[in-house]
Amino acid sequence: MHKLSPIKIFLVYWVFSLVLYAFGPFAWVTYKPLLFWSLNILFLLAFCLGWRLSDRVSFGGGAAWTDQDTASLIRRLGPMLCINLIFEVLNLFRIFAFSSFDFVGLIKRVIYGISNMGDSYNSFQESINVSSAGVVGGKLVSLFNYVWDIWGYSTLLFGVLLFKKLKAHFKVVAAATVLLEVVAYLSRGTNIGVFRVILIFLVFYYIKHVKTSTAIIAVHKRRKTKLIFLAVAAAVIVIGLFDKIMKSRGGISYWQMGFYNIGGIHINPNSVFFKILPSGFHQLLVSLSGYLSQGYYGMSLSMRVPFKPMWGIGYSMAIQNVLKQFLPTIANASYQVRIEQFGWDSYTQWHTMYSWFANDVTYYGVIAVMLLFGFIFHKAYNDSLKLNNPFAKAMLYYFFLMAIFLPCNNQIGQTTYMLFSFFYVFIKWQLSKRKMCLRI
Repeated sequence: MHKLSPIKIFLVYWVFSLVLYAFGPFAWVTYKPLLFWSLNILFLLAFCLGWRLSDRVSFGGGAAWTDQDTASLIRRLGPMLCINLIFEVLNLFRIFAFSSFDFVGLIKRVIYGISNMGDSYNSFQESINVSSAGVVGGKLVSLFNYVWDIWGYSTLLFGVLLFKKLKAHFKVVAAATVLLEVVAYLSRGTNIGVFRVILIFLVFYYIKHVKTSTAIIAVHKRRKTKLIFLAVAAAVIVIGLFDKIMKSRGGISYWQMGFYNIGGIHINPNSVFFKILPSGFHQLLVSLSGYLSQGYYGMSLSMRVPFKPMWGIGYSMAIQNVLKQFLPTIANASYQVRIEQFGWDSYTQWHTMYSWFANDVTYYGVIAVMLLFGFIFHKAYNDSLKLNNPFAKAMLYYFFLMAIFLPCNNQIGQTTYMLFSFFYVFIKWQLSKRKMCLRI
């Protein structure tokens, strides 16, 4: 096993998030502690078992990716990059509720948003429920967006992955799309889009690094050093940006005062983390802990209510939001909605990825979900390295994203933008390694 294999990286990360929950700056209350901690341990063990079983169980399909396959993919990728850029521009107008193509106004709004992220975030939250009928493109573009979501994010991924092989004009389009993706999120005061873009480069470079682990030692050491440097630099950028955005929103600036809380849970001034870290890092610690550990508290709260099956839609906020237009009460059976009675908001607070899947299969069923997660994660990892399959590499990116946000939410299921693309890439991955690749 490689020294930097995903299973090692994420086991350390998940255990750290649990330590932060138990001993961090928030005085979280754990309901049914024996069940809570037993399940969390079983989830991690199930992931490890699934990872191990992946090498022992095969469902066929081991065709290596060829140069001819790459050429065919690039021919289709070029026009898709152009379409994707058009949708990025169009949706930037829609994000800020423009009713016409006022490019000057949009540029001013973007500049203002980046300069005043806190105000931009608040105004964006206020306008998030604006009817699609009143913005550029109306409901028709909303419908087209759902369709394009099948290819949208994967087009961005492949634009980065195959960037060096693209023609010059398509390189410009791919670069512009990545830049626009970053600007779109920064200008509304959120950091998730920036993080996702940085993660794209890290994951794809990570694959490249691992593939050279059997090469000349000196070359391998240089790549490892570069990977570590890039990872640290990315962490510094993301944490720095995160800190700036959180300060710009205001509330966290007053965390030392007794009224600061998340969902009614206040700061624990006796936390061992406050004693370990210099005081200059305490505010950042509170911000990060609020993100990485609050999901476990949401999970704990959900253990206070009985299970209600959601029949395959509970794992995804995106699917629930789409169906809500036709069935307004569709999400009422979810743990996220039902624990609002305890003061834990279903939209602003987090619940862990476990809780989202538990909506469909119970928390005991999540043990099987984690086993399957580990199993498919390892398959994507192996196919990325051994078959050089670009769809496997894209799947690996999605699994990294899911694993990073596991203590928070089901990141893939949050929006159709991520969810539809995930399923599309998964299907293409399975078909392509069996040489049954579709032409779209």
